[in-house]
Amino acid sequence: MPDHLAELVIKGQKTATSSAALFYEIHQLPFPRVGDFAIVLNGNDQPVAIIKIVDFKLIPMNEVTGAFAIAEGDGSYENWKAIHETYYRQELEW
Repeated sequence: MPDHLAELVIKGQKTATSSAALFYEIHQLPFPRVGDFAIVLNGNDQPVAIIKIVDFKLIPMNEVTGAFAIAEGDGSYENWKAIHETYYRQELEW
């Protein structure tokens, strides 16, 4: 999956990302800040792109918009929701 996501970033098809706020709490990490830069890694942990955080919002999952889901490269809100619910449940062992 990392290679696919990195490819979407490079092609400009993925211009947004999301994470569970709980992951930041568990790992004691600060939330991203506007103006921060991040390195996109491929599946071999090699850098393939540098991105800049231009917006950050902390919102409930059920308030994610279709436009945001498309910006994440998932094609539709329904795909985004299914992908992220599965991922978050696996990561949080629900």
